[in-house]
Amino acid sequence: PLTTDMYYFSDYFKQCSDLESGWCNIPKKRRFKPTEMLIAAYHNKVVWFAYKGWFNWNIDNDWTGGILIEPKKIVDTCTAIDWSQGIEPAPSSHGDRGLLGINFDKHSPRDYLANCVGYHGTFDSPTECRWHDCDWHGNRALVNQQITIAIYIR
Repeated sequence: PLTTDMYYFSDYFKQCSDLESGWCNIPKKRRFKPTEMLIAAYHNKVVWFAYKGWFNWNIDNDWTGGILIEPKKIVDTCTAIDWSQGIEPAPSSHGDRGLLGINFDKHSPRDYLANCVGYHGTFDSPTECRWHDCDWHGNRALVNQQITIAIYIR
């Protein structure tokens, strides 16, 4: 089940040992005085998309800290060319505001209540939408398969 400790703006510390740890969080990210951040999505340790931008100083406060400032594409292998390829990831709730801070969208990054690449439904009862924005029009091989979304700072 999802918990509020999983929010990337949470004060909860959970060691980030590797990409297979389930989830992790380092609170108080601003103390590192970063200048950049990157959001990447992996499937079985392979990067499918990665976008970087200036560090968002709200990342320790609320879900808006997951919005990339002046995003730039590093890699984007999403097959949904007319749907999400070339579009940066952004926080999304797909309707339930409780998912903001856990979930992302890659189709409509400025509509924080629509679309998703993780969960939709409600915080207490999330339903599947892994990779829905990335592999929609392709062979759909990734849809509902393992996904890891990571936020890096430096």
